This record gives sequence, C-alpha cells and structure tokens, in this order.
Amino acid sequence: MAFVYLSNYSDWPMGGMLNYVRNIIPYFKDNNICDVDIWGGTKDKEEKTSFEIDDREYKFFKYTNIHTYNKLLPNFLVSFFGALKNGYRFKEYDVIYSHTAATTIALKLTNPHKCVVHHQHGLSYKNNKGFTRFLNIGYTIAQLISDATIFVASTEELEEHQKRKIFKNKRFYAIGSPIKYKKIRQVCIEKKRKNYLRFVYTGRLDVWKNINLLIDSFKMYHDECAQQDVLTLVGDGPQYEELLTRIKKEEVDYIKLVGRKNFDELSLILAQSDIFLFPSRGEGVSLSLLEAFAAGLPAVAFDVIGVNNFVKEGKTGVLEKEITAENFKNGIVRASKCYDRWVQNCVNVSKDYDAEIIGEKIMKIIVSVA
Repeated sequence: MAFVYLSNYSDWPMGGMLNYVRNIIPYFKDNNICDVDIWGGTKDKEEKTSFEIDDREYKFFKYTNIHTYNKLLPNFLVSFFGALKNGYRFKEYDVIYSHTAATTIALKLTNPHKCVVHHQHGLSYKNNKGFTRFLNIGYTIAQLISDATIFVASTEELEEHQKRKIFKNKRFYAIGSPIKYKKIRQVCIEKKRKNYLRFVYTGRLDVWKNINLLIDSFKMYHDECAQQDVLTLVGDGPQYEELLTRIKKEEVDYIKLVGRKNFDELSLILAQSDIFLFPSRGEGVSLSLLEAFAAGLPAVAFDVIGVNNFVKEGKTGVLEKEITAENFKNGIVRASKCYDRWVQNCVNVSKDYDAEIIGEKIMKIIVSVA
C-alpha cells in the first residue's frame, strides 16, 4: 500500500492534519496486514528522504516539491501535477491511500484500475466563502472518483453530507482523530492545582480559529472577573507574527504566545492547564480538542460543526451559540465555576481515540474495500 500525503512529515504543513498522519504512521508501518510505503513532498530547496517520529526514523518517497515562498502555483496544483507526473510509480501498489484531494484525483486518473482510498480531513470546507469555495470542487471530485472515502467527521455529519444525490451508493466511512492517549495520561496523572486558573489554546493560528476573538474575550474575562488567571496560546500559522505583535503592543502579560511545541512539551503544558479555550468556526474531529480532553481539560467553544458533537453543555464543557467575543467571555465565566465536575467525562470521551484504535479502524476499512 502507498500512504500519500502532501507533506515532508516533519514541519510542513503545520496544523492538525500533519499531527493526524504522524500519529497513525507508526501503526501503519507496524501492521501485520500489508507492507506500507510512505509518499510525500519536500518543501523549497530541502533534500530529504526520511523523517522521525518519537526518535524512530521513517523513509519516504518524494512525488513533488512545494514552495512556501515565491509561489507560481498554489500547492494543490503542485500536488496534482506532481502526482500526475509520477503516477506510473504507483502501479506496483494494490492500494493507494491518499490524504490530499488533488493527489487523489491525479493518482486515480493515472491508476484507474487501482483501489484508491481518499481521506477527507473534515467537512468544515463546506463553509468556505469567496474564492476558497472554488477548492470545494476538488474535494467533491476526489470523493466521487475514489473507491472509498474516509471522513474525519461524526457519523451524523457524514449521513447528512451523503444525502446529496451525487453521493448515492458511494462508500463513505466516518472516523475520528488519533491521539497519543496513553502518553498524555501518563504526563497528566499527577496534575497539581493552583490558586488561579490556567487556560490554554493549542492549534493552528489562523483566521478560521478565531484567535483574535479569543484574545478579546479573555481580556474582558481577566479585567472583569479574574485578574490572576492566565492564558497560554500554543501553535503556529499565518497569524503568528500578527498575534505576537498585538500581545506585546497591548501589554497583556497574562496572555503568553509560546509558538509551536513538540508533543512532549505540549503534553506538559496541557498537564499544567485547567480549561481549554477553542473558539474555532468549525472542525472535522479536532485533534487539539481530543488531546485537551485526554489531559482532563473541559472546553469552552462555539456551537459549530465538528465541535458540538464533543463539547456537550454541562458535561464536557460550555457551548456558546452566537460567535461573538462577549458570548465567549460569558462561556469562560461559566466554565470557570464548575469545570472540575467535567474532568473525568472529558477523559472518558478521549479514550476511544487512541492512535492504535483509530489506526486499526482505518486499516480495516481499507482492507474491506481493497
């Protein structure tokens, strides 16, 4: 089987999708069902043929090269043409398991008789507006021409999605996000309480995640309710420099932007936190949210797709209906008063998303359609 993702599997692209595939790769390489080759792309001028996960080296095969600056073509087109050009190199595989829509399309076109399984990372793309809605065409085509599609989405969301006539009789499967549940629990098992609350956000720093709104909300909460409480922002992305400049300019020393952290550092930060703040506009099955749950952190979030099926009001956190800073602040206030009642509920939810469990489920789906 060929495992294909437009990534160097080390530091590009940043965000949940990269963490997702890194969490399941060890299971795929160690499975006793089939041999797995990993395919990816290099970025800019780097020359690499391997990457590491938990101090173990993995070899990967290159099918394209992407650029993070001076781009002539968007990366989805680079992915498409790279896969199209190298499609003949995949003829030796019985199954091609692709995590990028453009790559899925190109590999199915060049290998029409091979079993191509597409992995769709969430359904939040359906909320795209403006030019980005153009990308939805690619997602739809990949789902139509692949032999099966695995969606990072809830069963309910997928059933609603498949009501479209064009998807009738397509083999669609819902799956969750894989987390290193056991390792997170080991770090968090002796969590120490403080006489103040420690809030945290982890994930990509971009407009979709509403980080500026989060800062607005926490400033209101801090000034009106709890001047001793703190917020840590963990992650990287296109808004990193903007957010760092804002925090320095506004002199909000109770909000720390610490950038991207490796898994061990992230686990320690979660272990030293109390409540997870997650103002995203929509998700698939959020890796960050499940990792926070594994650490026993109830969440404050908006009532949006991919989030509201995990954050349950009064059980695993607080949900706010309307996406405003004032509402999110109110959610923080409510959570601060009773979050400790929901800790075990969050841990219980996260158990089912251990990377080995998710990896085994994905492999069973692939075998069933191959």
